[in-house]
Amino acid sequence: MKTSQFQSLLNRLNKRTEHKDIFLSPLSKTVDYGKYWDELPTPKMSISSGDGPYSFYFIKNEHGVYVAVVLDMCTDLHWYVGPKHRKKGILTNAMAQVILPDLSTGRETQQISIDPQQLSEEEVEASQAVALNLGFVFRDSGDRGFVYELDLAKLKKRKPSMASKGMSEERLKELKRKLNYHSRSLWVIESEVAAAFGNVRYSTQLMELVDGIRKHTWKLEDVYYDFKKANGEQS
Repeated sequence: MKTSQFQSLLNRLNKRTEHKDIFLSPLSKTVDYGKYWDELPTPKMSISSGDGPYSFYFIKNEHGVYVAVVLDMCTDLHWYVGPKHRKKGILTNAMAQVILPDLSTGRETQQISIDPQQLSEEEVEASQAVALNLGFVFRDSGDRGFVYELDLAKLKKRKPSMASKGMSEERLKELKRKLNYHSRSLWVIESEVAAAFGNVRYSTQLMELVDGIRKHTWKLEDVYYDFKKANGEQS
């Protein structure tokens, strides 16, 4: 993703409006883990469009303003700090205290690449300084630029410090309606398949999938009420 896209995401989050393509989970007072759908699925979308959401860490300053972002690409991390908030240690602190310990729960090492072809000289130097301060070690230079690596196994595993926020009852109803819609949409497909090819095994498999998705309507409701009960909320 480009620098302008990172800044655009920060600007959107700072508007504090509801988003249907960004889903956040708080990890600390200053770091949210997020899933961002760059392209929401549509009925006319090409079957080759199989990519899922991007995984992000969104970083806030002491005033609750989103000022930095880290894109988790598994084998690489890309980060960006808004121009007015650089050289304040915000990214380094968030990485050291929350993000890297969180990543260590699912992987043993982490690489980052710093590409001088994509960044200014000042940005390259700043990123290298952050990497070294965090304990990354230079490994290689090539097509990805300068590659650094950190042994995450040495980090203390992080325990979530913020409770999940749950969802409203109205949102629950909306998601249940969506699950019902998708199950019935598959049922329409099954009807066409059965009409075209007869009572084939694939038609039966589609109906099994329809039934499975319909059951998730009630499983989601169970999750909702279990969460409320665990958090002492009235149902």
